[in-house]
Amino acid sequence: FGHRFAYSTEHSQSGYNAARYHLLSYRTPERPSLFGEILGPYMRQGAVINALAEGQADVATVDGFALDLLRHHDPDAASRVRVIATTEAAPIPPMVTSIDADDPACERLTEALLAFGTAPEMGATRKALLLSRFERMAPEIFTELVERERAAERAGYPKIV
Repeated sequence: FGHRFAYSTEHSQSGYNAARYHLLSYRTPERPSLFGEILGPYMRQGAVINALAEGQADVATVDGFALDLLRHHDPDAASRVRVIATTEAAPIPPMVTSIDADDPACERLTEALLAFGTAPEMGATRKALLLSRFERMAPEIFTELVERERAAERAGYPKIV
């Protein structure tokens, strides 16, 4: 605390909101600001990792899946940072479409994604992406993400400081 915090974008669950929710327990009336400088938006997880590795930032939050992909595909780059804490587990954000997309098109896309997990021809892609499958989820599961955002706002922490 007291140093430089980097983030990807304020609308990112893993690159901002998860950290803000995690940091709530560290704030006190005597210490309402946790960092000396807030850096961002960097827009991409790779740019946040580079900011850490190059000494521009001291701490940041990055998406765990993005970090896993980096470890898998570029272990040298991943070795330039280390995990010091993890945020509370949360659902992976939903895949969404335009409001104008019709229901049959959305259902075809959903079925194609669900088939991804069992399609033999997608085996190499699943391995490269570190994915085993997609699952159909009830939209209500994502209210948890919104509730965490609201909890931070109710606690007087609308932005990481």
